[in-house]
Amino acid sequence: MSDKYYIASCSCGKDTPVKIVYKAEDEMADVEKFNNFAAYIQKEIGQEALDKRAIKDGVVKGSYFYHYYWDSEAKGKDGIKEGGLRCEIIDPLSIFFSDPR
Repeated sequence: MSDKYYIASCSCGKDTPVKIVYKAEDEMADVEKFNNFAAYIQKEIGQEALDKRAIKDGVVKGSYFYHYYWDSEAKGKDGIKEGGLRCEIIDPLSIFFSDPR
């Protein structure tokens, strides 16, 4: 087992989309592959468009909810790989929390 720890943080600036950035506890560790993979997945699932819709829901309806899930029927770019991470924005008016009592 590796003794290296990786931390994911989200960063954004004015007029820029949110992006995931991995940083290693050990400054010498190469996290470029993690960052490239995170950027690829965000592009594949259309994260920028999802973020815009979430912001709109937050402003208009007061909150927003992301639902990330594994879609076993998704196909990779080459059509060989099966399954992929997907995301959807759930309308806040469709969210209900049960009473645990």
